[in-house]
Amino acid sequence: MTLEIVNVTKSFPGFTLGPINLKLQDNMIMVLIGPTGSGKSTLLNLIVGLTKPDKGSIYINDVDITNMPTESRRIGYSFQNPSLFPHLNVYENIVFGIRKRDRDNRKLQIKRLVESFGLSHLLDRNILGL
Repeated sequence: MTLEIVNVTKSFPGFTLGPINLKLQDNMIMVLIGPTGSGKSTLLNLIVGLTKPDKGSIYINDVDITNMPTESRRIGYSFQNPSLFPHLNVYENIVFGIRKRDRDNRKLQIKRLVESFGLSHLLDRNILGL
């Protein structure tokens, strides 16, 4: 996968991010480091589509995703402060994110994913017990 950010800016009262120009090729790893308020989360939110840029474009594999809906981008990240439902078990927390998919298909997807990480034994466990 190739990610390219071209002249992207995002402004908030008292802060402007960018312009950002960045190109990440397949198998590259990037680390965002900076103090609180420097724009790390804003950049990630722009990439996943939670925030729209004021200017510029974002491309994945040479496809402009700048105005693509968040759910169509198939990109996500883990937030600093996890947002799990404490009243649900592990399986229910996972299935919540894909609840609009076919029921039988999502059960199989979750089973395969959890097995690949060797975590099947945790599916019925309460989130607070992890």
